[in-house]
Amino acid sequence: MKGTPKITVLMPSLNVSPYIRQCMDSVIKQSLSDIEIIAIDAGSTDGTLEILREYEKKDSRIRVILSDKKSYGYQMNIGLDAARGNYIGIIETDDWAESDMFERLYQAAEANDADVVKSNYYLYYTNDPGKNKFYEVLAGCEYGKITNALKKNGRLFFVPPSIWSAVYRRSMLEKNHIRFNETPGASFQDTAFFYSICTFCERFYFLEDAFLHYRQDNISSSVNSPEKVYCICEEMHYFENVIQNRDIDSEKLYTYYLPSKFERYLWNYNRIDQRFQWNFLQRIREEFLAHSKNGQIVRNGFADDAWLTLQRLQKDPLRFYLSTCKGSPLFIWARNHYFNWKTGMTGIEKK
Repeated sequence: MKGTPKITVLMPSLNVSPYIRQCMDSVIKQSLSDIEIIAIDAGSTDGTLEILREYEKKDSRIRVILSDKKSYGYQMNIGLDAARGNYIGIIETDDWAESDMFERLYQAAEANDADVVKSNYYLYYTNDPGKNKFYEVLAGCEYGKITNALKKNGRLFFVPPSIWSAVYRRSMLEKNHIRFNETPGASFQDTAFFYSICTFCERFYFLEDAFLHYRQDNISSSVNSPEKVYCICEEMHYFENVIQNRDIDSEKLYTYYLPSKFERYLWNYNRIDQRFQWNFLQRIREEFLAHSKNGQIVRNGFADDAWLTLQRLQKDPLRFYLSTCKGSPLFIWARNHYFNWKTGMTGIEKK
């Protein structure tokens, strides 16, 4: 391909042969033809790589790059280094896109001189079409106007990352050294990337429409892996290292970031297997006590219920755990008998 493509589409893959043709077809048939397609495969053994090579032979816009590490973040950074497009798009290879996705996102970016254009998406179920539905991940964001997170709308920090429902100006990523955390596997590496986007992007633009079909029933996806306990913590620590010694309003950033971090830690706590919950809860408590000691927690950044939840956790983590953990019979018994929830007293109530 000669010249600079309008968009480079990055497509990381690992053993997604049941889905890869639907995904690739949706990208090569985009109404915006001036795109570069970079597929970064991390050593697939199920035929995925062979299928990608087949598409590469048929379409000159496609490049297949082999990753020597099984790391989503590493794959994405390889793609960023190889990309030539004015904007970067991302398609995860178990999902698929409407044919006008990149044309619509690119048109909005050009018309509004936007660094990032982000849209809603569809929840997609492979074997149950009746459950497929529009999902307004951007609820509460103002559509059709330029905004940013630190100066105008801190709500952006609470939007689920969904980094594949957007395009990003490549020069903005490079100027701000926005990269992915290169931890092993596919373990929420979109988190630190999205926080960095929220922190450094000056010109966000939101579209109400949806284009990307986000597959919900791929059992190998990160969100369906309950034993990936501390990966979310690694993402937060990576982001916190990124923002050190950067020219940003740290007080305002922490006003939005820490309540969002707490919300995502609680999401992870509810997601993981019950046998890991106590240790993870201790991790949450320790980190937020450290944030408090460092003077980083701003009360007015937390919603009232989130603030009360944080106080409960810090004051009595065992009681919090017994009231919220996934219930084995033992813990259900302990929850129902060991605490008197009305008085807060401990002990078994005697008749």
